[in-house]
Formats: sequence, C-alpha cells, structure tokens
Amino acid sequence: MFKREFQDKDVKHIVTRYFDYVQAAAGSGLFDCLAHLDIYRKYIQSLFGPEFGMCAERLLGPALELIARVRVGIEVNSSAFRRGSDEPYPEERIVRLARKAGVEVFTIGSDAHRPEDLGKGLERAERILAGIGVRPARFESRHRVG
Repeated sequence: MFKREFQDKDVKHIVTRYFDYVQAAAGSGLFDCLAHLDIYRKYIQSLFGPEFGMCAERLLGPALELIARVRVGIEVNSSAFRRGSDEPYPEERIVRLARKAGVEVFTIGSDAHRPEDLGKGLERAERILAGIGVRPARFESRHRVG
C-alpha cells in the first residue's frame, strides 16, 4: 500500500518529508525522546533501494543537530535484535553521530508487545551507550531522573 501510494513521488521527496516530520516532532516540545529514528530501515528503504539510504544520509546530520539543539533525547530500541538484526533502532553508527552532534540524553527500550519480549536486548543497547560514554536516562512525569 505504501509503495502504491508513493510510487509517483521521488525518493528525495519521501526522505525529505520523513526528516521534516522528525524535526517537527523534535521541535514541538511534545517529546522528551524520539524513538525509531531510522525505522525507515525496516519499512521503507527496501521499497526504494539504495538511493533512499543515500538521501537519508544527507538529511540525518541536520536532523541530529536540531535534536541536540532543542535538547531532545533519542531512544536506542532493541526490538530489531529480536528480529535477527545486529543493529538496534537507530543503528549504532547513528547513535554515535547523534552523540557527536551534541545529543546528551539517550534512553533504551525493548518495544515489547508481548510479556516474554519485555527487556530483551536491553543489555546490548546499554553496551552501545557505554561505548559512547553515556548511561541510559530515565524519565518520570517528563522529568529526567537518571
């Protein structure tokens, strides 16, 4: 359905819209952290081929700079590990780029939709964050507590 709806749009248009939404979410004041920053890896990129990834790379840096500037965090989500991926959402390379861009807050989540998946892969996500010198943050009532 997605492919059919967007088949008349070029890849650059789709990627630009995606990152426009990411930046709007970051700047809205509604979110403390953004999750699934590169979810396009799972659902969209394969529909459009390598050009999608190349376009995303050009827009990723400015999005991460805005996220850092407005002091929004990024969630490192371990759900991809359960599906056989070696990389979380976002992939480690993007986590490192985010840190380099000035993002200071990172959380972790397992995105469990079933009780048996709760917490799976969080140790791996924590190791990724430890590798960039940060510990996962926690929030309560929109206030950072850890």
